[in-house]
Amino acid sequence: MNTDLQTLQQFLSKLNQFSATVRSRKIESDQTSCKNIFNKIIEIQGKIEKYQRENATDFNVFNILRYGHYETRLHTPFLFSLLHPEGTHQLGFRFVEIVLSDCLEKPIKAEFIRNYRIVEEHTTQIHGRIDLFLIFDYDQQSYALAIENKINAIDQPNQLMNYYNYMNECYGKKATKKLIYLTKGGKYPSTTSLCNYLLNEYLKDGVLVLKSYKCNVNSWIDQLLETKPSARIKYILQQYQQTINQFGYE
Repeated sequence: MNTDLQTLQQFLSKLNQFSATVRSRKIESDQTSCKNIFNKIIEIQGKIEKYQRENATDFNVFNILRYGHYETRLHTPFLFSLLHPEGTHQLGFRFVEIVLSDCLEKPIKAEFIRNYRIVEEHTTQIHGRIDLFLIFDYDQQSYALAIENKINAIDQPNQLMNYYNYMNECYGKKATKKLIYLTKGGKYPSTTSLCNYLLNEYLKDGVLVLKSYKCNVNSWIDQLLETKPSARIKYILQQYQQTINQFGYE
């Protein structure tokens, strides 16, 4: 009996020693693994910092000039320039095709666009000023598009209703008329700008089109980049896209 007890005690002692050895080795193994992971993180961080130094990825001229949230100083003029086929960007109708195809929900080809004209801050006298106003003919149909660019500004009384009345007065019932309400996240206009009755009517008739920087403008820029613009234009477009992606989308 004593012999069995001694044997059991010896076994338990060796088992404890073995367990201690296993724990020690596991700790060493874990330490080695942690050290390897930490070294990998340092290596990756070094590569990221090197890439940032070489490419200045955080440099954004729009942010530096603090124009990121100014619709009248940055966004309306920038979109106007891209929608102007004779602009210095040398893109022709590329951006026009993309935007019109999205807003009209059908493919638009530049070679069939006639009498195209775009006006920034278009004055309508008693009806207010339209941020971007586009008129053109396409496939034997006349179009008038009023783009209301709303980033931080509030709606003005009867604003969208007035714009639509202006288009009706100037371009008649035969022209296809669209109110493009462009916001950060695609929200509806307030009842200040358009009463509920007209809101529902315009949406039903396809007159009111809701667009957003979050989805639509981002997509427009992506599609424009796919057309392979010059390196200078590509860089500016990417910076602009970075700027709008910093919006707090509503």
